Amino acid sequence: MTAGMTASQSEIYLSLPAWINVVFAVGVFGGLVGSILLALRRRAARAVFAASLVGYALLFAGDAYHGVFAAIPSQLGILAVVVLIAAALFGASRLAGKRGLLS
Repeated sequence: MTAGMTASQSEIYLSLPAWINVVFAVGVFGGLVGSILLALRRRAARAVFAASLVGYALLFAGDAYHGVFAAIPSQLGILAVVVLIAAALFGASRLAGKRGLLS
């Protein structure tokens, strides 16, 4: 079984479409690159964090549509926290831009 999942949970994960992996990667790497850009005080951090947030929002919608949350209820809480963190990072980059901290 995939990482301790039941057979039905593993089947759901293995049947997810490829775009789920793409938006997951956009969310993860967008958060990483956005954080680096924010630390370097670059204006581009806002756009990268926005892409990350959109990636995670699409992942959330895809997981809901494909039944991941029904099969693995804890995934709902985990992904909800991730989306909130992505939103907070985007908000922080917007605030930094408004205060003139980004160049």
